[in-house]
Parts: sequence; C-alpha cells; structure tokens
Amino acid sequence: MKADPALAMTQALRDGGVRVTRQREALLKVLTEAQDHPDAAELHRRARTLDDSLSLATVYRTCLLYTSPSPRDRTRS
Repeated sequence: MKADPALAMTQALRDGGVRVTRQREALLKVLTEAQDHPDAAELHRRARTLDDSLSLATVYRTCLLYTSPSPRDRTRS
C-alpha cells in the first residue's frame, strides 16, 4: 500500500509546530495530487471542492507558510 504524501506532509508540519487546519489539509491534498503546477487561483478553485470555507487569502498565506524556512532552519544560518 502506498503512503499518502498529504498525510506525511501534515505530520511533518505538526512536528514543526505548525497548526494544521482543515483548510491547510485541503491545500496539501490538492498540491500532492496535482499533476501540474497550479497557481494560487487554481489551488483555490480545486481546494474549495474539499472545503468551501477556504478563501483566496488563506491560499496565499498558506503558500507563504509552505515556502518559508522553518524557525529551526533560520537559526542554522
């Protein structure tokens, strides 16, 4: 049985001290299942099928969160 990458990423975020909301879980699911490179508007459209409370602002904030170095990584530089 193949491991679910969204679950692994969710656990990694939690281990890093990030609060994983249902909106963030929806975005992770969309990202890990994407066969392309969707922009924020497309991520929003796809993730809204999983959680209709998701706003475009949340997509942008979450993308920033996922691309920012963790506090642990920032202290290593």
